[in-house]
Amino acid sequence: MRYAVIGDTHIPERAEKIPQRFIDMIKERAPDKIIATGDFTEPDTLNKITELGETIAVRGNMDEFELPAYKFFSDETAFVLVTHGTGIMPRGDTDTLVKIAKDAGANIIVTGHTHILEVKFVDGVLIVNPGSATGAWGGGGGSEKESMLFMHIEKNKVSLFMFEGDKSSKAVYKL
Repeated sequence: MRYAVIGDTHIPERAEKIPQRFIDMIKERAPDKIIATGDFTEPDTLNKITELGETIAVRGNMDEFELPAYKFFSDETAFVLVTHGTGIMPRGDTDTLVKIAKDAGANIIVTGHTHILEVKFVDGVLIVNPGSATGAWGGGGGSEKESMLFMHIEKNKVSLFMFEGDKSSKAVYKL
């Protein structure tokens, strides 16, 4: 399965819109699903994402509309937990994310909240954070660079295609 992973847009409070190049990339790559890690801040922003494809979305700490705090799904050999990361202190704490994933039986945790594009493989858990699609500043810092990623899961292999600012990179992990 192929996923576009996007988060922390903060529209309209901190940014005007999702960059057109990210929208074009999602349309061109036609992922099976879009994973959205929250902090849309307005339902209209989530609606624009869902217009691009079937979306798995969770609530961020800045979202004041109805969304679940967590979503869990399986994809072949991957068991994926999606959360914004609210309440994890410090933000993006690796040990806490690994514990949450393991407690849920997940080997991949997709999270947001830090506004930093980051991928780590720790103690059998792949931690995936798309950063902020709009480059919006975050309460705990952040890179302030527009970022997102695509995640392809095939059997026990996860390929990540990451985009931050004008740079791109790829990483492959075995589960």
